[in-house]
Amino acid sequence: MISKLKINRFAELAYESDDEKYELALKKEVERKEAIFQLKAKKKEEKRMEKYRKEKEQEKKQEKQADIWYGQKLRKTKEYDTFILGDKLYSYVSNIVDDGFNIACYLSLDSYCIDTVDSYRMFRGLLQKDDYLELVKIMELNNTDYYPEMSSAEDIRKIQRKIEIGVMSGFGSSYRMIHEIYLALLLDTKCMRKVLTTGHFGSMMGIFRENVKKKIENEYREVSETHSEYFRKYFEVGKRYIAKRNNFKVLFRNYVRFVGKLTILYRKSIK
Repeated sequence: MISKLKINRFAELAYESDDEKYELALKKEVERKEAIFQLKAKKKEEKRMEKYRKEKEQEKKQEKQADIWYGQKLRKTKEYDTFILGDKLYSYVSNIVDDGFNIACYLSLDSYCIDTVDSYRMFRGLLQKDDYLELVKIMELNNTDYYPEMSSAEDIRKIQRKIEIGVMSGFGSSYRMIHEIYLALLLDTKCMRKVLTTGHFGSMMGIFRENVKKKIENEYREVSETHSEYFRKYFEVGKRYIAKRNNFKVLFRNYVRFVGKLTILYRKSIK
């Protein structure tokens, strides 16, 4: 037993004294550890890429779902009412069923504005169904060809009073912002453009557009940064408003009108 231990000891000393074999063993050990490290790094990178791929797939699903939701939102169910003007009976859109009586939804504003209106309804009792129906009625009647000029002028004053009451009562800047966006969109309706560019109120459109410009530039901090940002988002000064410039509904409507005009011109040219 003693002799065997001696032999093993001598063999170990002989191995350690052989520099070439020792260095080779060290090199193999380094290579083995490096291979293990590379394998772990590869697996880690594969996991990271798999996680990234799944996140991208989830984002695509969410975008697709958002597109589906937005497409469904475009298909709005309209309810109509009538009113008498002179000896004639006229109809107008009195309610959009799918909007849930949310004026921001009716105006096609973003989710922040929609949630803001919901919170005002829930916690402060403002912007309720009656307010919604009144604002829809005003907007839809001013989009017709037969609404009286003086009624349009009175509608502007109604919205301005709502803004003034909101400021005096401390309802918050978001309440004011929703109504001011509504007013700016109202000024672009058929009747309003006619009223504010001709006749007794012919100089008013320039004044209103200047007010929009001031809110966008916000040089004197008359409105909040959020308020100013939303005016930049939804309006262009000196032109007709472009609500949600990337809005498929607006772009598609303009495209259909363009194609319709080309079709009319083509038919006239071949007659």
